[in-house]
Amino acid sequence: MWDWVGWEDLVGRFNSNNPSNPFQLKALAPELRIQVLYHQLTNSYALYLTTSYVQMLKGAELCRLKKRLKACFGGALKEFSFDEAQEFRGVEDRQRFLTGAERTMVLKQRLDMIRAPRSGLSLGGGAGEDGTRIEEGEVVVEKLKEMGVVDQLLPLHETGKLKELQAKWVYTLFDEQPLEEIKVGDDSYIARGS
Repeated sequence: MWDWVGWEDLVGRFNSNNPSNPFQLKALAPELRIQVLYHQLTNSYALYLTTSYVQMLKGAELCRLKKRLKACFGGALKEFSFDEAQEFRGVEDRQRFLTGAERTMVLKQRLDMIRAPRSGLSLGGGAGEDGTRIEEGEVVVEKLKEMGVVDQLLPLHETGKLKELQAKWVYTLFDEQPLEEIKVGDDSYIARGS
């Protein structure tokens, strides 16, 4: 039924110790796969997001990503079209057709489309907390960032490389840091090999 591309396309970190509010995103965007995990090392919660391959392809069209056509269709670069997906080279390879940066762009664009419903959205209001409200039509994720509920959203690509860096860098405090293996460039990615 659902064919998930990856589990770590985008991650957000919570400033609060109560991660329940972002589960309301699921009701507003049921095509997203959302997981909240507690990280003891940082004493914080993280929100991991991805979506199905079909939704990624639909998002690629919305983002107007250019992909190469198969040779029998001329081999040129063309804006991706979901209805013409079979014409694009490599579309059958769910792991490689979209790069990590492209998956992140699609997912971020989808998050930016989530807006509070007509009735608005209430957050918080637990024991001793003041409730916060997101008004109709406001972008939910941006509002969560403004309110300080979500600290940041980070793209995660090439999970194998990230795990390798985690072993080399995070868990070895006194060894030399592998800075040459971490690249933050114009397309906002981390942990890509050269």
